[in-house]
Amino acid sequence: MPDRTIMIVAGEQSGENYGALLARALREHDPGLRLFGIGGNRMQEAGVEILFHVRQLAFMGFAEVLRHLPFIRKVMNRCVAALEEFQPDTVVLIDYPGFNLRFARHAKARGIRVIYYVSPQVWAWGSSRVEKMKELIDHMIVVFPFEEELYGRAGMPATFVGHPIVETLAAGSSRTDFMDSHKLEDHALLALLPGSRRQEIARHLPVFAKAAMKLKEIHGCTVAVARTSAVPRELYDDVLTRYPGICIVEDDTHRLLEHAHAAIVASGTATVETAFYLTPMVVAYRTNLLTYLIGKRIINVRHIGMVNILAEKQVAPEIIQYQLTAENLVNAVEPYFTDTALYKETIDELKKVRSLLGTPGASGKAAEIILQKDAGDPRNLLQKKSG
Repeated sequence: MPDRTIMIVAGEQSGENYGALLARALREHDPGLRLFGIGGNRMQEAGVEILFHVRQLAFMGFAEVLRHLPFIRKVMNRCVAALEEFQPDTVVLIDYPGFNLRFARHAKARGIRVIYYVSPQVWAWGSSRVEKMKELIDHMIVVFPFEEELYGRAGMPATFVGHPIVETLAAGSSRTDFMDSHKLEDHALLALLPGSRRQEIARHLPVFAKAAMKLKEIHGCTVAVARTSAVPRELYDDVLTRYPGICIVEDDTHRLLEHAHAAIVASGTATVETAFYLTPMVVAYRTNLLTYLIGKRIINVRHIGMVNILAEKQVAPEIIQYQLTAENLVNAVEPYFTDTALYKETIDELKKVRSLLGTPGASGKAAEIILQKDAGDPRNLLQKKSG
């Protein structure tokens, strides 16, 4: 029998990436750990026993959730049963708040320590949500500095460890090698990141591609779409057959962003990655109408793009819902090709955003907190380590 058992629940692709990094860090500290939960291939390779794969949970928005309620109940029931079966001493929840905050109630009801890694965006919902979370979560491990202060004001233990995304990103690759490896013409490069879910590709790629072709016609730029292996190639091919000259870059998004002159990016984690590479961007998003209307009523932020939220102002133009047209995208992206002063100013602002992500090591710090035997304030340990 293992000395300790930890459950990790990551319900979407970005969370699964962070979960894999965390699992490796946990095993470095304690090779005898038993890890299980919800994740994907990377978490499985890191030694996590997978109950459900993230690809089975790759839906978002109120309408999507309603359609999948029977399956969501099945996942919840299996996870609750696993608490009895595996008897974990700690449950680690990674983002995915719609499911994870409900599951936290089941874990707390059984006296299991609950730690949240990569906070739900309570600052978008309204800080009153923090009060409701206090009874469910023993400690928040947060990836943005302002989140530590937000939870601290509410009297909830929280520790900023930096963003794990920094551990997965690297700069300094050869532009020539990148362009040659994907057979891209050596012009200014426009990157398209339409999302990581099927419905995002369906809603975003046609309008992104139409705008990109217009920009290619005007400015002679090379256009490349980032494709993740989590989405079938056919979804991209079906759209791009109408737009010859747009290339697909397979599983090489980071080098694409590093060498891109500008990018059109679906709102989400990708905007943070784009900011890390100091690539000026336009943030775009379109969702199901019901989801949009409900979201407008409950979300309380001026911006939807994390890059703008971190900057506390608009660094990247945002084009959402009915405003998302090819014409509006062209108008928003074009200044990055024509206005040198704006381009430089945008890069300077992105440097400030990048500095807020912290330095590599978030996963290791998070692992230290999670592996503490007691549920006291883990900041004490981190302060001793850094002192």
